[in-house]
Order: sequence, then structure tokens, then C-alpha cells
Amino acid sequence: MLSPDETRMVQLQNGMLVFNWRRVGDATSYPRFTTTKPALDALIQQFEAFVSEHSLGAFEPEQWEVTYVNHVPRGTVWKSPADWHLVIPGLLGPATTAAESVSSPLETMSGEWHFEIAPRRGRLHVNLHHGWVGPSQSSPEVLVVVLAARGPVAEEGQAGLDKGLNEGHLAVVETFARVTGSQAHMSWERAT
Repeated sequence: MLSPDETRMVQLQNGMLVFNWRRVGDATSYPRFTTTKPALDALIQQFEAFVSEHSLGAFEPEQWEVTYVNHVPRGTVWKSPADWHLVIPGLLGPATTAAESVSSPLETMSGEWHFEIAPRRGRLHVNLHHGWVGPSQSSPEVLVVVLAARGPVAEEGQAGLDKGLNEGHLAVVETFARVTGSQAHMSWERAT
């Protein structure tokens, strides 16, 4: 289900309620967690009322998740895959060739890292891959950095869900700031 401006999407599946922001057109800014979280809270209230009104049981979340998908376009912080270590030096080192006989530069790569959100509150998954925003390799080229924090709703009710979502958000934002480099921060005009 899409919002009238098509920037927000709700997915309702068996056992899952997903609330997404979508980039539409050439939009360069995205809503902050401080505006997205209240919209999610309102959606949950509407869903709880619907479930109750139709005697469908209770909404009892068991797991929370916060995911950020970051596209870093070619020509901004990086010009070739050999520059990716400048974008995320906290995860990558400079690219080297495997053997002297390999004379071509690095073409692509992908990787994933997994971290505990201590103390045993959940896990943070970082996925890095190279891709294109569009149907073909003639589309704009991007480095995709996905950070997904998830964990169990440890306490009952909305308070437990809120606590998990807030911890997940903090884990994603702090990790992104730590693994990305100062050149990237300057390019993005990131406040410290």
C-alpha cells in the first residue's frame, strides 16, 4: 500500500508489518527517524484498532528491525571500485591485485559483516555490494551499503517494541558513522 505521494509504503504479510520510505523521482533528502518513527507508531495504532474491530486477535510483535539502504553514486565519493575503501575504510582496505599477472583493476566486489548489539539485544548486519539504479549497466552506478539491525521484542507491548527500534536505529546510525570515511563525511556535509 502506497501513500498518496508514493514516498511511504506499508507491506502487510503473514507475520510481518513493514513500513518503508521510498525515494521518488530526483528527491535528495529523506525523512529522519524522528519523523518516520511517529508515522510508524500511528500505523501500528491503526492496525491494532483494525485487528480488534474485526476480532482477529492481538497485535503482539516478536521482533523489531530497522534497515537503512544507502546508495553512494559513482562520481561522488568514488570514481572506481579501487576507491571504495575511501567510502567505508572501517570495513575495507585499499584494493590490491591477487597476482602480478592480473593487470586489470578491481572490477567489483561484495561483502557482509555481522555484529552483536550488546548485551545480546540483537544483531547488526552490514551488506555491501556494487550495482546500478535501473534495469541495465548503462543506468547510474552505485555502491550499496545496507545496514539492518534486528532483534527480539524483549519486553511486552509497545514499550518493548519502541526500545528495540530505538536501539536498532542507534546501532545503524553509529555504525554507519564509524565505518564511513572522513572524505565521505565531507562530501555528504555530515554533521559530527
